[in-house]
Amino acid sequence: MGALSSRIAAPVQAATEWAVAAATAPRTAQGDFSPDYDDVHEVLRILQLDLDLPAELAVDILEAAEYWPWLSKAWTGDQIVAAGPQGHLSAQTLVVTPPLPALPGAPEHFLRRVSVWTDSKDQGFSGQPEHHGTREASSSWFELVLLRPASSRSDAAHSNAPDNSSPAPPRPPLPGDSTPLSYRPVLTIRLHSNIHASRTFTSYTLILPPALPKPTSPDLDLDPDPAGAIPGNSSLLPQAHALLREARAGDTLAVRACAQYPAWVNRVRGAALRVEVAVV
Repeated sequence: MGALSSRIAAPVQAATEWAVAAATAPRTAQGDFSPDYDDVHEVLRILQLDLDLPAELAVDILEAAEYWPWLSKAWTGDQIVAAGPQGHLSAQTLVVTPPLPALPGAPEHFLRRVSVWTDSKDQGFSGQPEHHGTREASSSWFELVLLRPASSRSDAAHSNAPDNSSPAPPRPPLPGDSTPLSYRPVLTIRLHSNIHASRTFTSYTLILPPALPKPTSPDLDLDPDPAGAIPGNSSLLPQAHALLREARAGDTLAVRACAQYPAWVNRVRGAALRVEVAVV
């Protein structure tokens, strides 16, 4: 029994350390620095007053340096989301960030980057051997949800109204979902699936929007179909752009685990979410 406990404890401890470091450890400990609101304005002041740079150029430098404050949330445990013998769609919220801050002077679309980390596996078997070991044809996956406070009738109506500009429409919480009742889903993005029929927990990191080569011409838009970004989810990039545009102060973001169709399971032992925002 002791040997079995040690075999289980080691990967759980590793997942815990990974998730917490990914989303909550000081960036200096990771070779990365997280500025706060005052830091950004102090650097902006130095660029403008001490170096005599135009305001537009100073802001461009901050953007190029990705000098963005961030907020995060991490969770570890043992969460099993099962579709059951009837195969009903089931979901469980794993992590929810603090509300996005209201920053005076920030651009209208201030959300810059969202990073998601998960450690999970499915039920370990399926009747589709051609997909085993891949992320294709999996019915065990993760979603990123943009949530907005339902503080008024107009907010609640907006969250439930069809929106042709949203690539993934919102839907109400599913059985077992722990999304805070005071928030309404505004936009939902399907992220990565578990490795199909794997008996091993696998860590996966996803950064939105996906990294792509920059356009060679100012008039050339990003490729709307980033082949290979996530198997089976070629629409991820436009969905990510929609989320970045839609987010506003007071919103939160959540990661939830999902499973659908008979016998499919999403077993998760860690998740982390980090959101980076522009100040100027």
